[in-house]
Amino acid sequence: MKKNLTLFAFLLCAFQPHGTAQTAIYKDAFNRSGHLFQSTPDVTQTGHTWSGWGTPDIFTTTGGGLSIKGKGMAWLPYDFDAAPANSLLTLNLTLVRSGGAIGIGLAPGPDNNKAKPYIYFAGDGRIIMAEGPGWSGAQLPQLRTSEGQTLAVSIGINTKTHQVEITIGRKKAGAFTYPDFKGIDRFYICGLASQSSAVVTGVELTIQPLSSVVENKTAETDAPKIAWIPAPLASNARVLPDSIFGMCGHVLHTDEFFTGEKLGGRFDSSWRLENTLPWLVNGNYTWVREPLYQSLFVTATNGANSENGQSPASNRKRLEDHLATYDKHGVKVLLCLFLKRGWEDKLTGFSDWVGELGARFPNVRAFELHNEPNLKSFWRGTAQEYVDLARIMAARLKKKAPAVPIVAGSFAGWGGAWNHPYLREGKTSREIGYGYAEETFKLGLLEFADAVSAHPYRGPSAPESGGDPFDGSGLIESPDDPSGFEKEVRGFLDLVSRYSPGNKRLPFYVTEMGFAGTEDLSMVNNRSLHTVERQADYLSRMFLLFYSLRVEGEPVEAVMWYDLKQDHRADGNSYEMNLGLVSANTGRPRPGWLAGRRIAEFFPDPSSMTPAKLPCAPDFGGQTKLVKSYVWKRKADNALILPFWRLNQLQKDDANFDALLTLPLSGESNVTSIVLHDLHEDRPREIGFSRKENQLQIPLHVTARAAWLEIHLTRD
Repeated sequence: MKKNLTLFAFLLCAFQPHGTAQTAIYKDAFNRSGHLFQSTPDVTQTGHTWSGWGTPDIFTTTGGGLSIKGKGMAWLPYDFDAAPANSLLTLNLTLVRSGGAIGIGLAPGPDNNKAKPYIYFAGDGRIIMAEGPGWSGAQLPQLRTSEGQTLAVSIGINTKTHQVEITIGRKKAGAFTYPDFKGIDRFYICGLASQSSAVVTGVELTIQPLSSVVENKTAETDAPKIAWIPAPLASNARVLPDSIFGMCGHVLHTDEFFTGEKLGGRFDSSWRLENTLPWLVNGNYTWVREPLYQSLFVTATNGANSENGQSPASNRKRLEDHLATYDKHGVKVLLCLFLKRGWEDKLTGFSDWVGELGARFPNVRAFELHNEPNLKSFWRGTAQEYVDLARIMAARLKKKAPAVPIVAGSFAGWGGAWNHPYLREGKTSREIGYGYAEETFKLGLLEFADAVSAHPYRGPSAPESGGDPFDGSGLIESPDDPSGFEKEVRGFLDLVSRYSPGNKRLPFYVTEMGFAGTEDLSMVNNRSLHTVERQADYLSRMFLLFYSLRVEGEPVEAVMWYDLKQDHRADGNSYEMNLGLVSANTGRPRPGWLAGRRIAEFFPDPSSMTPAKLPCAPDFGGQTKLVKSYVWKRKADNALILPFWRLNQLQKDDANFDALLTLPLSGESNVTSIVLHDLHEDRPREIGFSRKENQLQIPLHVTARAAWLEIHLTRD
């Protein structure tokens, strides 16, 4: 890549006396008069510190400020991809907007329509932040600007984690993790319309080592740490046996297993089983997915111990004790076996031991072969190499534990989540997860698999968004189809059945699925980071979407939310840190855990329900198109179960509303009571209703979190 270091060279000559020896600072207060640059429209100039396009009088310095009047773009060249490693780059800018729309951000070249992370000050006062590309993004509802208001804008870029944090005034506007800065070679300011008008009074770029930033933050926020005491768990406490709902665990991510010179210090004790098991069991989350890293359970290539400095035997014994504890409480375990390239000679011994675990522990219900092999961060080999190693492992596992299903795939990159940094080099379409899956199917992956797995993260979209990847539409997570995600799952299972022996519709394990939620409202961007309340909304809906698929006959075996608890992340990845449903120290639940518990308790066994046959669908009056609902019949007592929620992604204003539900019933059915299960309330309650002939009418308050009605009937 061509390295544009024009600005960096300028920076090295522009250290300010107040900057530390470790911080380079560029400042421009525009204390001069004249045009910022000379150009004609759409012709760039590269021989100046500031360059741009637009008529010369759009950007003029006035001795204390840069005046912007009209449509054009000015930039400071700097190759962000070549920025110093482990540093914090901060762009600070002060401006007064007097009219029209103004854009500020980073771009790969002189086209603002290809802007990457940016802030857009709309003419009507809205402030919009987006990752790009293109002028689309999420409004920041807590922030607005008025004409004549002085705005201090800061864009902070962590070159280690690629986290971008936006601050306006002293308020954090939002943050997100940007995959890479490849091709981004300038910081820009632009007027977006002929009526755009603003004055920039200062621009500053700082480059600061992360070590100094961390030290400062520690000093400012230093507080005593509280040691949380695990909740007691009765020895006879057991989860419900037939639920499909579960969590992703990380029993290895502790100071028990990550020890020694190479691995020590990465994790604390918070993922230890005594801390996490009470949340799993008390939430009635029946399944847990536990990764097994091959390097911890075999001898390392350079000695008698494993990679953590302990003997493989001691590591194996500790893991076996944890499996016995899970078994005691009825928790079903899916073991995800991480394959390690270069360790093929140790694969058979590792596989034999894992197979013996399946034979010894009845709660080991599935073996999953590797994690997300279509991501380079987990598998740098070819698809053929993955299939070859998986085949060897499957044969060894089946020999030791023939009754335990082999689950293959663990495919990432569904829907809008294809924009992962390790997927972007492949197809830039919604089929990327399916494309890799189909390649492995053609290579014979399904010849030895009993089931398939995938990680259908929704990217920035709501749970229902999606679509059949083979319908020819080319859409990525269409938000307009309330059945889009269900079509996407069925499309994947159709693909599997085309390649499976006998065209069998194989069981489907969702071994990762989640949305991130934060309690820091300044970080919410409604794409990668939501509020914790919206995280609970989306969990409730996603769980019931999968439950419905199972009730309707699709072979959904298990759905594991990622993650049981928040992670401590050394790299500061705000997305990964906020997927969990319990606080990082395991001291308290988040709203999503509470919502999931209510669903897991009421909907334990999909075979207990069947789709109800009604003359017509539920009618929510004028809001019907904004409501997702199902009607099921509970086999035990013929009660009707009616889940419902509003589709916030289809609303102009993301707001709850009241609606009158009209439900058709046969003339022989008498309603004895209706119980509302509202996840915003602490317990179910009986509600009122009316009946006109063969129609039941129920007034409801509809929110973005799933609720359901329990309608008890008798027949004449």
